[in-house]
Amino acid sequence: MDAVAQLLAMKTAGTQQLAQIAVMRRAHQMDMQLIEMIDGVTSQAPAPAGQGRIVDKRA
Repeated sequence: MDAVAQLLAMKTAGTQQLAQIAVMRRAHQMDMQLIEMIDGVTSQAPAPAGQGRIVDKRA
């Protein structure tokens, strides 16, 4: 009976670890989606007046 209990405990621990990995992976995916969304908005926004993308080397 002791071996069965050990095997069951190992299987339960493995299942818990897989669940933790799945939650962590989903959280990472959500973070990356947020970063991509912010990056997309900022790259499409026009530059403020006086702060263009071209460097004026005469200044």
